[in-house]
Amino acid sequence: TAIEAISNGERGSRVPGIDRKDEIGAIAKSVATLQTQLSEADELRKTQKAAEAKSEEARLATMERLRNAVGDGVSAAIEGDFTQQVDTSRLDAETVELGKSVNRLNELIDHGLTATSQAISALANGNLTTRMEGNFTGAFASLQSDVNRSIDQLSQVVNKISTTATATQSQARDIAESASQQAERASQQAAALEETNASMEDISQKVRSNAETAAQSSATSEEVTNGASTARNVADQAVEAMRKVDESVSKVSEITALVD
Repeated sequence: TAIEAISNGERGSRVPGIDRKDEIGAIAKSVATLQTQLSEADELRKTQKAAEAKSEEARLATMERLRNAVGDGVSAAIEGDFTQQVDTSRLDAETVELGKSVNRLNELIDHGLTATSQAISALANGNLTTRMEGNFTGAFASLQSDVNRSIDQLSQVVNKISTTATATQSQARDIAESASQQAERASQQAAALEETNASMEDISQKVRSNAETAAQSSATSEEVTNGASTARNVADQAVEAMRKVDESVSKVSEITALVD
């Protein structure tokens, strides 16, 4: 029957009794209308499937173009090169904004890494005046703050060390100068004592000579001789003490030179 044919997917079969004026004719007309509606629904489904297939093809084509255009830039970024740009001329209106966004992202990362590298490189070369320059936001702003604060703190430490070293060097020079003056004075005093010792030796010789030739005043001469000998012993002890002082000053000078 016509209804069985419609249920089996046949849309072109003729519905009998459609020209009748009774209830069967009305039923036949309803079946014919249903058949037409089902045919239209079938055509609509076919059109939709075709449109979906075409849309999928377009989507795949767009993705292929996007992959070809963005792929090189993304691959370079994965390898650490953020200078590569997406060729937006190869993209359509739907994906060109995505390509531009990728380019802006690469530019931002490259700018941040370059500024960081310049500051760290200058620091490694002993330059404590270079800072991470630029207007950054987000993670790069935090990185900029940390890098610049670290350089500032290191600069303060170096300045303190330099100031302390300068003061220590000045004190060492003062100590060396004082030791040198003491050594010079000790040398002068030792020379004076040597002269005194020589004079005492002369006196002692004269006293002994007078004692030998003046027997009548032996007691007085003996006392004078003993006094001269005592004076000579004192002078010898003083010379020995000054020699030890001179040796101590020389050691102080050597230690001061080593500290300097």
